Amino acid sequence: MSKLLKEREKDFSRSIKNIEKEYFKKRSKYANAEMIQKIVIILTSAVFFWVLITWYMAVVPVAVALLWWACQGFTHALIGTCIMHDASHGSLSSKRWINQMFAKTFDLVGGYSPIWHTSHVVRHHADTNIVGLDDDLASGKPFLRFSPYFAHSWVSKRQHYIVWFIYFLPTLFWVTVKDFIKFIQYKRDEVKGVQGSWKGLILQKVAYHAIFWIIPWYVSGAPWWLVLTGFLIMHFVAGITLSVIFQPTHVNTDAMDFATKNDAIKFGGRYVRQIVTTCNFAGEPDKNGHLSLRSRIVTWISGGLDHQIEHHIFPGVCHVHYPHLAPKTRKVCKEFGVPYTNYGTLRGALRAHNTYLKELALEES
Repeated sequence: MSKLLKEREKDFSRSIKNIEKEYFKKRSKYANAEMIQKIVIILTSAVFFWVLITWYMAVVPVAVALLWWACQGFTHALIGTCIMHDASHGSLSSKRWINQMFAKTFDLVGGYSPIWHTSHVVRHHADTNIVGLDDDLASGKPFLRFSPYFAHSWVSKRQHYIVWFIYFLPTLFWVTVKDFIKFIQYKRDEVKGVQGSWKGLILQKVAYHAIFWIIPWYVSGAPWWLVLTGFLIMHFVAGITLSVIFQPTHVNTDAMDFATKNDAIKFGGRYVRQIVTTCNFAGEPDKNGHLSLRSRIVTWISGGLDHQIEHHIFPGVCHVHYPHLAPKTRKVCKEFGVPYTNYGTLRGALRAHNTYLKELALEES
């Protein structure tokens, strides 16, 4: 992309801001009735499957019990994409305490919410795809190579095959060691905006493990191997669901990354950088402006993150509004010559993601 002139870039930024301003003149940018209904459905489902597992796991066939664990994992992924994510960005409500309360639902799915807030909201969104600053870009290190600026490992040269097994593991990594590693790293490097404490982190891990395997084991009377197998399946389902939603939107053939912050700043302003480092996989409407049922389901499950571009330029907006903002954003990008990438389907985004991983695997670092 040819660099926008500074005067032209100011016009572009103004036009992007006007999209939000005009659309929300007569409506709230926060959660609406649709979103409230969604929260109720997801949290009720999560409690429902926890009750089934805790009280009835030992009296049903093993396959049924493990299916309940899998469903529990899927509800945890939905809590992450649809509830916690919006709340962490302050886009659920204008009331801070409501956002803080729902942001803590991440603690119920295994991660420590203050660490995730620092990693994702503070660092990833401020410096998307900038090496050394974006924790999400470095999430595969030291084994996977998500940028040409990263060195190879013995795994990375085969990563386009191995990654689909590793993507089952992220939430299991969170509940065991990742939060401890990140907390130590942030304190050591004196990263700004770090919240939480050692006491809070340890209490969260103890409470989580008590709720999701000690209590079900004790109450149900199920054998330990069934609880352990179910616990792992829960995390495998949650992990792969979150991975296929988050990973393809920044690590693919059409998303740029930058070696340094200065390189990013020289390339363009905030809105330009957020758009060229991000891709959508949202379904395209038909000639009558209607989306297919498949596209609507993907949008619902992903928490609107199939419109990742809109999320990055309007992070303070609840995700139920993204499909309405997307056509306006694309129009402005086309007018100013800013690349706006939408793969149209999740399959297309995953294909581009895997192609890029293969390119990074085969090239020299």
